[in-house]
Amino acid sequence: MKFLRRIRLNFWRFFKQPLNYHFFNEGDAVDGVAVGPELKATHLTLHDMMPYACRWRLTAEKIMLGIDVNAIKILGFERIDVYTGITTFQPYKMRAI
Repeated sequence: MKFLRRIRLNFWRFFKQPLNYHFFNEGDAVDGVAVGPELKATHLTLHDMMPYACRWRLTAEKIMLGIDVNAIKILGFERIDVYTGITTFQPYKMRAI
């Protein structure tokens, strides 16, 4: 089963875009529950790379583990150097978006 999910993930990476998720921050009031552990995504700190990296990381988790998730809560950001950073986020299942 894990082998088939890995094939599906590789197909998804080559031929499709990551899934879309609703982003929100620490202070936002949401109607949902956290699903799974905190995840980290390493990415370039250019204009649009943080959401793209988080969406790909969570798409991979969703395909490999089969979790039901539709939102991302951004917990923190750490700059490694001028062009690289790490974003910590929590997958969420929101009741209504």
